[in-house]
Amino acid sequence: MLKPYYSGAYMRILITGNIASGKTTLIQALIRRLYEADIHVPHIGIDHMRGLYSDGTPEGEELARMRYKRAVEDTPYCFIECCPYSRAYEAIAHMIDYTVLVLCDTALCIERYSIRGTHTHTRTHSTIVADVMAVNSKVKRVPYSVTYAGGSVASVYSAILWELEGHQP
Repeated sequence: MLKPYYSGAYMRILITGNIASGKTTLIQALIRRLYEADIHVPHIGIDHMRGLYSDGTPEGEELARMRYKRAVEDTPYCFIECCPYSRAYEAIAHMIDYTVLVLCDTALCIERYSIRGTHTHTRTHSTIVADVMAVNSKVKRVPYSVTYAGGSVASVYSAILWELEGHQP
C-alpha cells in the first residue's frame, strides 16, 4: 500500500494518452487542486525536456530522453507526462506507481494537434493524422489505474488522493 509522500513514502503518477488529448491540461488542473490542499507535486514532461535539450536530431532526442529519465529517477513523487509506449515511456515505465489514462476522441486529437505550435510547421495533415493514429493504437494497451475523458478533474483528483492515503483502488 502506498502512503502519502508527505508522510515519508512517495509516488510517481504517470499521465498518459494520445497526442493533444489533454494530458498537460489535466496535470495543471491537478497541480492547482493539490496546491490548494498544501500538497506540492512537481511535473516532469518529455515535451518540456525536448524544448530544453533537443535540437530535433536523433542525438538531441536521445539527450532529452536521458534527461527525462534522470529527472524521473531523481524525483520520487511527481506527475510524469508522455505518450504511451514511446521511447520516453519505455525509459520510465518501470518507475511508475500509478497511471492516469487520458481518453480523447481521435478526431479532436487530430484537430488540436493540427493547430498546436509544436512541430506543426514541419508536418502535413497526413503526417499529423498518422502520428495520432499510431499513438491511438498504443493507448488501448496501457495498463491504467484510472481514466479521464474530459470534464471535471474531481474524479481523478479523488482517485489519486485515495491512493495517496494508502487505500487500494
